Amino acid sequence: MLLHYYTLCHVAREIDTLSGSFLTECFTQERNTIHCVFERGRETRVLEVHLDSRHGAIFLRPEFHRARKNTLDLFPELIGRTLTRAEVMPQERIIRLYFPPYTLYLTFFAGWNDDDSGASAPVNALLTLPIVSESPMVQESLIQHPSEEPSSRIIAAFRSPQHLVGTPLRLKHHSRIKFQDFPGETTLEKALATCDIGLGSVYAREAIARIPSEIGLNGTETMASAVVQKNMQIVESQGRSVYEMCLGATTFFVLRDERNKLLFSLLRPSDSAVKIEGEYASLSEALRQTVQMRHREERFSTLQASAEARLQAVLAKAKRALEAIGRDSEGAKRSQERQLWAELLLSQPNVQQKGLETISLQNWDEEIIVIRLNPALSLRENAEEYFHKAAAARLTVKKREQRFGQQEQIIYRANEALVRLGSITTERELEKYMHSIGQKDGKIRMNHDANTAQHQKTTRFREFPLDDEHTLYVGKTAADNDELTLRFAKPNDYWFHARGVPGSHAVLRSPSKDKKPPKNIIEQAAAIAAYFSKARNAKMSPVAYTQKKYIRKPKGSAVGAVVLEREEVLMVRPRVPVGLVGAENDD
Repeated sequence: MLLHYYTLCHVAREIDTLSGSFLTECFTQERNTIHCVFERGRETRVLEVHLDSRHGAIFLRPEFHRARKNTLDLFPELIGRTLTRAEVMPQERIIRLYFPPYTLYLTFFAGWNDDDSGASAPVNALLTLPIVSESPMVQESLIQHPSEEPSSRIIAAFRSPQHLVGTPLRLKHHSRIKFQDFPGETTLEKALATCDIGLGSVYAREAIARIPSEIGLNGTETMASAVVQKNMQIVESQGRSVYEMCLGATTFFVLRDERNKLLFSLLRPSDSAVKIEGEYASLSEALRQTVQMRHREERFSTLQASAEARLQAVLAKAKRALEAIGRDSEGAKRSQERQLWAELLLSQPNVQQKGLETISLQNWDEEIIVIRLNPALSLRENAEEYFHKAAAARLTVKKREQRFGQQEQIIYRANEALVRLGSITTERELEKYMHSIGQKDGKIRMNHDANTAQHQKTTRFREFPLDDEHTLYVGKTAADNDELTLRFAKPNDYWFHARGVPGSHAVLRSPSKDKKPPKNIIEQAAAIAAYFSKARNAKMSPVAYTQKKYIRKPKGSAVGAVVLEREEVLMVRPRVPVGLVGAENDD
């Protein structure tokens, strides 16, 4: 719709108002875009031309700031010359700007210089001069194409100059079929869109929508159908009415159709499913807004697709890692087996015996098992070796469980991020969100702010995601405790501390203000709070907890010291649940 013939008719009229203006600059600094600066007295107007096969457009703007570098001057022959006239070629998407003796052709999907080489570049800007030479090359061209009557030759071209400069400009004048002359199998909409009226598909649908509903036409009927034949004059009259309204339009619209596609229109839509995004008295302003909105939406769509692809890659990698960890299921069995062997060896009467390569012993279930030994070691020393191997196997199992939990967290958070990604509607919001989930240098690290050892070392609070909704934050120092309790915690968050001993403050962030966290979440939070206290090695420890709104810090009290106005006490075993990164190395 930006380059519809009717739109170009309006654009040509606007450009023609600049007749008498001098062209002072013509340059490009963006791909497939030309800027022409016109001046008349103190008035300056800039013609912006987008020669893009997908998103072409042309409009005037009051000003444009040329970049200091990476720009290229175009058509120097026109600089300082006066624009005398601008017009659109009848029934062709070509605008001609006259700078005698030169003519600048702005072509948009038009038939010109058609040949078998495919070098004509249908979207282009061409500078021509009248043919005055009767050189053999021109003569031969005239003989080969006598019906085209070229009167100008191309002296400069924005695109494909190597193929076009020096060749005659041949314009193909297309004849359109009259509405009544379409074959009977043609649908009404197609006939109305491509006939000599030149409505195109969008305005053809608009014309059909404006036909009285009692006639019962929707555009899918064939031209041979009785209802179309009966109402042929009404349909054609409505088509010509839309044509006249488009060419006489004084208000211009930016629309969004039912497929969420952005459109420019010369008419207010009659379809209620089409939303009006903007209404403008200036044609150029409406065109410029449409182009800018399309560019923003396309850039956002590209960024969103790229972010989704990266998230999918993170998800696939975590799933592969999870599968690999799951396959290593022999660790626990090995640990138990070696522990049993060690205990059986120590149960023998002569634990100092050496020189045995194997020994057959009865296990606790009275089954005979054969244990391989190092003959250079005693039974006791072999037992110690097996105890060490059992401990190593247990450590491996523990690490595997931690990695398993971490990968599960990554998968959960990647899926959550994909859902959130679909609800984001602006580029700024998208960039902010991708940064929040750990995007850096084009890569996404879903565990960037999750419960990982690296993150625990680089953030002020330890973080423990206890389930999908509850996260526990634990201070690392006395100053961090004050920051966590007095500034980070919200009034309805739950606060934990080991009772009667020094330790870290812990804050459980809850998604609900009115609902108390589940009992198992409370117990996990209390166990972690006890673990990060002087009661870490106790079998059981009392932990006080309350909501943050019942905590206050007396004036002049020490760093990390607070007073609880009310509390509940829970007895727990100090521990960090398996699968969460505790800080076993943090003392």
